[in-house]
Amino acid sequence: MKTKYKATDIATYLLSLEEMNAMKLNKLVGIAHADYLQIYKEPLLDEKVEAWKYGPIVVSVYRKYFRRGKEKLKQEEKINLPNFIKQFLSIVHDNYKEYNHLQLSTLTHAKDTPWHVTWKNIMNNPFTTSLKIPNKLYK
Repeated sequence: MKTKYKATDIATYLLSLEEMNAMKLNKLVGIAHADYLQIYKEPLLDEKVEAWKYGPIVVSVYRKYFRRGKEKLKQEEKINLPNFIKQFLSIVHDNYKEYNHLQLSTLTHAKDTPWHVTWKNIMNNPFTTSLKIPNKLYK
């Protein structure tokens, strides 16, 4: 299972399951990546999640959708992912579909989460040049 997937493809598939705003979408992509790492011990995404001031961000998803603000996003394109990835993403979505973007943000910002640990390290080290959250923090 060494294949990594484009974060924007993961986002597109999640939009086929539910219309949601950009913040919720970004959080769900990040959560899917974290869950996948915990279960399969390898990354789901072809990019690292970054620790920004206001939380973890999947940069390519942010860039594609952030201008849409709180608008409900719809799936606009077809995406071809393997069935086992679609099944995995459906389970992740089922686990978090009742959460809104603010509730997901609270979850991902909690003390000792990968974002919190990384952001604390960035703030304590003025010479840090990377905002990337190390995959090893997703235990």
